[in-house]
Amino acid sequence: VSEPTKETPAPWWSKAASTWKRDPNLEAVKPVLPARSDPAPDFRATDIEGEQIDLRRLRGKCVLVNFWGTWCGFCREEAPILAKLRREYGPRGLEVVGLALSEKSPDLHKRYVRDNKLAYLHALATPKILEDYGDIHEVPVTFLIDREGRVRYQWEGDRDEESFRAALDRVMRG
Repeated sequence: VSEPTKETPAPWWSKAASTWKRDPNLEAVKPVLPARSDPAPDFRATDIEGEQIDLRRLRGKCVLVNFWGTWCGFCREEAPILAKLRREYGPRGLEVVGLALSEKSPDLHKRYVRDNKLAYLHALATPKILEDYGDIHEVPVTFLIDREGRVRYQWEGDRDEESFRAALDRVMRG
C-alpha cells in the first residue's frame, strides 16, 4: 500500500470527499492560521519502555500529542502518518507523543506499537491527563504544541497527512 500524498490521498478520504459539494468561491481560501496560544497542560507519563515522558522536558521542541487507541480504526490509519511525520520533522525539532486510552492491556498496546513500527513516544493516558486536556473520551484527538509549550492547534477526529504538514510548517517556521 502506498503512502497517501497531496496528489493521491488516502482511499477513505478520496471516497468521502468525492461526495461533497464544493463551493468554487472557496477554492482559493488559505488554511486557518493557529488561533490558539494557551499553555499546554503539563503531564508526566511512563512510556511503553518504562521511561518517563515529561512535557516540560520537551520544551524547545514542537510536540504533537495524539490521544488514540489501538481499537480505533481512524487512529490506526493515522498512526503511520504520525510516525512518518516524526521521521521527517524530527530533525527540525518535532516530537510525537501517542497517549492511548481504554486499552485492554499495556502488553497488547506495546505489542501493537512494536508490530506496526510506530516509532514515536507511546504511553497510556492517565485519568488526570485526559481531564487536563478537556475530558477526552473519544479519539483521535491531537494537539500541536509549539516550542514554548503553547497549544496552537487542536483536532478532534482524524486528519490527513497534508493537514498535519500544513500546521507543522506554520508552527515550526519560527
